[in-house]
Amino acid sequence: MSFLGLDLIEWTAIAAIGGLALAAATTAAIFVAVHVARTDRERDDTQREQDRRWDSDRRKEDRDRDDQLRREERERDDRLRREDRDEWERRLRAEQHDREDYEARQVTVEVTRGGPQNPSPGHDLNHRIIISAPVTYPIKQADAQIAHQANGGIAIRSTGHAGDQPVTEQGSSNIRMWADIPDQLYQPAPIVRFVDRHGNLYYVYRQQTWRFPQNTDWIAAATQIDQWIRTGPRPDEPSA
Repeated sequence: MSFLGLDLIEWTAIAAIGGLALAAATTAAIFVAVHVARTDRERDDTQREQDRRWDSDRRKEDRDRDDQLRREERERDDRLRREDRDEWERRLRAEQHDREDYEARQVTVEVTRGGPQNPSPGHDLNHRIIISAPVTYPIKQADAQIAHQANGGIAIRSTGHAGDQPVTEQGSSNIRMWADIPDQLYQPAPIVRFVDRHGNLYYVYRQQTWRFPQNTDWIAAATQIDQWIRTGPRPDEPSA
């Protein structure tokens, strides 16, 4: 029996071959589908991993930025606290400085003409100098010299007398000393120095009381005070 010139065996073979081809096509389709599915899954996994990494990086950046902001805020707060503390200490020192200078201005210097009844040999002690300070404001190392103008500058002359021991009178501690002030001196005036209870060195000259560094000598102090008296303070410095 034949059909289209082919017998049953040939048709069976053709059918078998077709079935194999269909099976092969189905297998290939399944393989392709599996491969595509696997590729899509790997791509999705890769994308999710990238998303997780990106999210992790953004979170880390956010944390780092927040940490940086917190550090900057702490540093700013610390700086402001330091500035406030420094300003408070500066004001405290300025107030203490002003208070000490105010107390130092309580020391007065009086000079009068007249000598002792029993003058020392070799000196014409013709003036008396009295350094007075409140008993509540003790001073030490008090001494006096005579400042006068000479050759366009300040010159210093010894008083010729070391000074008597302090005497307390009516609430004041008075130190008396005699001075040899020749009449030919030009613009003579006593200059007094002392150290207060805080260890500050002061000079008093022509009713001006100034604080100076510890190593300031008589000439330097008298010259600075004399210049200020004659010219006044500069615009960038406070008055004494």
